[in-house]
Amino acid sequence: MRIAIVTASVGSHVRVYVEYLRRAGHDVTVLTNSPRYLDTDVRTIDVRPFWGHRFRLPLSLIANLRRRRLLAALTIGRYDVINCQMVMGDALDTVEAAIAPVVLSFHGSDLYRRAEQPGEFARRLPEALKKATAIHSVSAHMTEELVALGAPREHITTFQYGIDPLLFQPGIVRDQNLIVSVRALKPLYRVHLLIEALPTVLAAYPQVRLEIYDEGPELQRLQEMVKNLNLTSSVTFLGRQPLRSIAKAVGRAAVWASMAQSDGTPLSLLEAMAAGAYPVLADIPTLHEWVEPPMGTFVDAEPAAVAAGLIEGVRRAATEAHLERNRAIVEERANRSVNLARFEGMLEDAAGTASGETNR
Repeated sequence: MRIAIVTASVGSHVRVYVEYLRRAGHDVTVLTNSPRYLDTDVRTIDVRPFWGHRFRLPLSLIANLRRRRLLAALTIGRYDVINCQMVMGDALDTVEAAIAPVVLSFHGSDLYRRAEQPGEFARRLPEALKKATAIHSVSAHMTEELVALGAPREHITTFQYGIDPLLFQPGIVRDQNLIVSVRALKPLYRVHLLIEALPTVLAAYPQVRLEIYDEGPELQRLQEMVKNLNLTSSVTFLGRQPLRSIAKAVGRAAVWASMAQSDGTPLSLLEAMAAGAYPVLADIPTLHEWVEPPMGTFVDAEPAAVAAGLIEGVRRAATEAHLERNRAIVEERANRSVNLARFEGMLEDAAGTASGETNR
């Protein structure tokens, strides 16, 4: 198939889909307004109107110019199917143009934080959901939200593309005093709550340590917070690490913690569940589809509740009662090799609608 991927995201999720489709033998082109995607060897079309900002044109005019460049590129490409990864304004323009069958892939914040998108995104989204050939949702809660907005339920397929269970496995030795955070250091993920909760946790378990992975704009603020709370001996910032290093970290950790404001189905949660770290989570509806207390602990997003949740997590992790059940859930529902093939089938089926046929 000739596949166009329309995306403003350069995150790892999109790259996984793109690389899988290329390895499967499909002709893939990425159309993006993010120049950072140009660093890869993927055939890429940059739809930004370069001179728009140079001449300080109104943002509405720049958006219109970008839309014209995008739709022209899609028309010329004569693609069998278009997949919009991370649904933003360009995705809505693509659906409305009806150039080829379109599959919308939602990731989480594109749906749950739609009111924060520029222009009239939130107003336009329901009509785009009705017109899309197919929709990919990563959680049952997300699917219900899409249906409530007008998406035909029969057009939605629900699954998270998943992880490699062979890479993420429980370590031979587990550190019962180790809590890990692997979310980006951005306001959305509220890593500061873990730091604010730590003094209370240390009062109960003095040997506990918090390892903070990844990077982001909040790094300096979080480092200063650690210093001000006299936690430098208990908190380590390890930055962005290779996936194998993350696998080792969650494989030896007692607790994996995330206080995100919103989430679809975070891969890092699935990785932690497969590797045996006990999940302590902000109470977000989508996550209840994966974590079943007491196989994990949900908390309110305030320091006292987070501290109580971490203390409970350290205690429960020591029993290892969660290990078998959590890993089984991931192996059954989130095996990457199985689910990426399922995604490929979605695109094949969508492409088949152009000729009145389906491929699966």
